Amino acid sequence: MPLELKNYFSKIKKSLPGHLWILLAILLVGIFLRTYNFHAWLKFEDDQARDATLVSQVISGETAWPQIGPTMRKSGVSEDKLFHLGPIYYDFQIISAKLFGNIPTSLAYPDLLFSILTIPLFYYFLRRYFEQNFSLAATGILAISFFAIQYSRFAWNSNSIPFFVLLFLLALHEFLVKKEKVSWGWASVLGISIGVGVQLHAVLIVLFLATTFFVVAFVFLLRKNWQSWNKWLLVFLVALVLNVNQLVTEGKNNFSNEVAFLSFPAVNSHPELSEKILNFSETVSCNFEANTYLLLLTSGTDSLSVGSAGCDFAYLKAFGRGDFSKFLQKPVFWFWIVPRNILSILGYLALGYFFLKEKETTKKSFLGLITLFTVISFFIMLALNSGGFKEFRYFNQVFFVPFVLLGLLLIFLKQKFPKVHLVILLLVFAGLASFNLNSIRLAIKEFQGQKVRDTNPVFLGEAESLANYLGTERQTTIYLTGEKGYFDNFLKPLSYLLKDQKFDIIEVEKDTEIVASRPLFYLAKNAKITDEQTQVTGHNIKETRIIGQSIIYKLKN
Repeated sequence: MPLELKNYFSKIKKSLPGHLWILLAILLVGIFLRTYNFHAWLKFEDDQARDATLVSQVISGETAWPQIGPTMRKSGVSEDKLFHLGPIYYDFQIISAKLFGNIPTSLAYPDLLFSILTIPLFYYFLRRYFEQNFSLAATGILAISFFAIQYSRFAWNSNSIPFFVLLFLLALHEFLVKKEKVSWGWASVLGISIGVGVQLHAVLIVLFLATTFFVVAFVFLLRKNWQSWNKWLLVFLVALVLNVNQLVTEGKNNFSNEVAFLSFPAVNSHPELSEKILNFSETVSCNFEANTYLLLLTSGTDSLSVGSAGCDFAYLKAFGRGDFSKFLQKPVFWFWIVPRNILSILGYLALGYFFLKEKETTKKSFLGLITLFTVISFFIMLALNSGGFKEFRYFNQVFFVPFVLLGLLLIFLKQKFPKVHLVILLLVFAGLASFNLNSIRLAIKEFQGQKVRDTNPVFLGEAESLANYLGTERQTTIYLTGEKGYFDNFLKPLSYLLKDQKFDIIEVEKDTEIVASRPLFYLAKNAKITDEQTQVTGHNIKETRIIGQSIIYKLKN
């Protein structure tokens, strides 16, 4: 290395504090885990194929730039009355496709970027209240969190929620702490976070607007801080500009989208008292389970089925069956259910305790804001729970909460047991790291085919290999059928990947008339093949090909 360059790096090393070098190392680990084999292991299923088709049509000029975004499932009574989000998610994808090429990988780059940026932003967020050691350790866990890694490795409108939630909370905190002296920059950041966030998921529409409403009411009505009105005006102007296309479209359509949003079943349902009590209990239980899951992601077997893991309400079921005394004698209660709930029970108590005890304005405002945000999120989930939204992915907006609760509990332990605090800190984070790294290890085994998946996700590398195999046919139209629940997941991704070759796939259904001159294929999950197997669905096997976790048969028709 030239002497001048060596001296340059030496100056950089001396100028940066030690904790920033640690943070840089954490960031590099996080980047590696989020980008390793990114193309081949990219999740690419129905939603991704649908969005990729739309982006391709925009890039080619077949379709105008979208004015509305993805639909919110279960938000209406029929397909034509679904609620549409704003188009910014598509905007990110189209811009990325124009910059890096119109391929599925490019469409996932925005989510990947925001996931990477979340890592240093999370450290900055935690430093608003916690000391340096805990903030670095918690950021390290986020960098290797399998839950966070999952949602960075494919394109989905809700995947970037953590980044914009942190921006939103940091900017609101600035308003609470700096008052009228808050900078125009932070006002712009708040406007951007609101303007983008409300277009990423319907949950954020209510959560961001409700939280902002209460903060504004607190600033103006309780603190009488009217001098910051111009900064708040900028916030709403920026948010409005980012949503202007959708608002214009809404006006042209007589605001039918808002009607669809308000027609959500949970908003209009009127359950009996017993149902309300059960719904409340399940929402509490689900929140507790999510807090543990977001930290540990203890299951490697369901790790590749993004979005499927959800609440099991084991604790409530034990009460409901009336045999709770017997349940107390089971090891699963003491070694799994109790720890899973104790973090939340003691953590929320610690949150209230430290908020009431805290005297410093900056820290008290931080805890107060976290409490407000968490409470509003709980009531949103309470409404969604009756609509069947019980998967852990719907807690993406409160991903930081278990870290905060854990940090408060560790502060309490430090105050009570100062001599062993460091040992406890190391043991806790070593345990969290081991759980997440084990999930990563199991997922890699599944990707490499060393372990058969329990679920049926579709990944780009495998889908491309299947598409390349099918594309070798001389015919431009083929028949495709397969194992129910497995084949269905591959149909749209394969159709998208083959469309550039002017290659059509016809799904074989009961009433489909099969033309003998066109090839027929059967797709299933890879299983042990025996020499005796000569037929599938009544057709003789002409050729067998194993591709990843899939097996595809070419049949005689």
